Amino acid sequence: MDFESLHSANFKLLDDVVTDWTNVLTKLADLEKDAKEGLQGKSAKANWAGYNATVSREFIGKTAGEFQDAHTQATSIRNIIRDTRDELKTQQRLLKEAVERGRSKHLTVAVSGSGFVVREDPDKKAPGGQKDTEALRDELQGIINKATEIDSTASTALKSLVDLTDYGFAGVSQKDRDSAIASLRAAERLAALAKKKPEDLTVKEFDELNAGLKEHSGDEMFAEHFATTLGAKGTLEFWAGVNSPFSNRELFSDRREQYDELQKHLSLTLATATQADTPEMSKWKYEMTDLGSQTVGKQGTTMGFQVMSNLMRWGNFEDQFLKDYGSALMETEKKVSANGGRMPTIWAQTGIDPDLNRTGTDSGSDPMIGFMKALSNSPDAATDFFNDSFVTKDDDHEFLRDTDGDGNKGKVGLSNFQYLFGSATGRRRGMKRARKASQAATTWPSPWKQPRPATRQARCPRRTPPPTMPDRRSWWRTSSPRCPRILSA
Repeated sequence: MDFESLHSANFKLLDDVVTDWTNVLTKLADLEKDAKEGLQGKSAKANWAGYNATVSREFIGKTAGEFQDAHTQATSIRNIIRDTRDELKTQQRLLKEAVERGRSKHLTVAVSGSGFVVREDPDKKAPGGQKDTEALRDELQGIINKATEIDSTASTALKSLVDLTDYGFAGVSQKDRDSAIASLRAAERLAALAKKKPEDLTVKEFDELNAGLKEHSGDEMFAEHFATTLGAKGTLEFWAGVNSPFSNRELFSDRREQYDELQKHLSLTLATATQADTPEMSKWKYEMTDLGSQTVGKQGTTMGFQVMSNLMRWGNFEDQFLKDYGSALMETEKKVSANGGRMPTIWAQTGIDPDLNRTGTDSGSDPMIGFMKALSNSPDAATDFFNDSFVTKDDDHEFLRDTDGDGNKGKVGLSNFQYLFGSATGRRRGMKRARKASQAATTWPSPWKQPRPATRQARCPRRTPPPTMPDRRSWWRTSSPRCPRILSA
């Protein structure tokens, strides 16, 4: 923005835009109320059956939610435009007042190209001479710079808000331009901290990062900008690096007890970010899925799936990302376990590997556990995932069964997840994994049913009572064969 544009600006057009958006808000508020109380309210009270109980009711719920998001997004747009208009009017007033003060000191301001010049009157000299001339010039330039910043940041905020979704509306609430820009700047600042080498991260910076993610984790504009600025690779390297006790002993010693909080807040932030439909976020999702089967760091033994799955334990991740991520994870699991024929040793934790899960429930070395936690927060993704097949007829292994009666070894679905592991220990491990997402999958109509380990244990008791150690291992092999009733269930 130059001197003439600000000095001669006519804000009537912006006034009309603010008025129009305010009128739109009134109409959207009425539509939101009708959709919530009328459309969705009647749907909730209706006695649905068949596909209507799932498809139609779900569609009506999502449609009603779009009206709410539309009202929220329109409010944010109106607030940003109104705040920008008011601030530009303030800068114009300050500019004109400065010009008038200059005239009282016999200083004249003239337009020169895209800029301006300050001169003394030829007849009367300014009381302060050159000092007054330079002071007025600097004051005017400061006002123009401020107006330029307001204009450019408003454009950035509006573009970021609108680009958050390709279809529908983004339910992001911003009370004014300053709030929107503060979110974007906070994202850039915190991403810069996460990009630092783990050994260079101070305790103060760790606290700032932890507090910032906690404050903004639910802000979609912040989360998207943070994730895309840090990048998929940077996200993996940050969490793997900061958890290594050898990279920063001081930080690990002083803040080890707060690592679980940082893990939670980072997970919530990334979950919020995946809901955005920007091209940058789509690239982030693709790269994160692609990096899952690769090691993190130049000399690392930890794989990307192991790191990211521990950053998925909280929050509602976008369904399609969970599907793509889960498919890639299962492909890797098939490769390292011979399609379930043996235990995947690649997920075993070594003495030099970091504890990627700071909650204390497990070490985090098995990526399926964290991924199942993510599925438990996303019923649609969980249902699709458990209805998918893990091993097909083309994968001819001795542990497959003839599930469809055609004489061939049929596919094993994830509803039979416990049979993908050859040993008894492997079956128990598979069941433990599956149970972590069973509640999410069974909250929606699905052919997959939650396993009942207590009932199955009662139906297939051990042949002999367990002996004392050290004979327990040989006893287990001889007295605990696969139960035919379980295998046929």
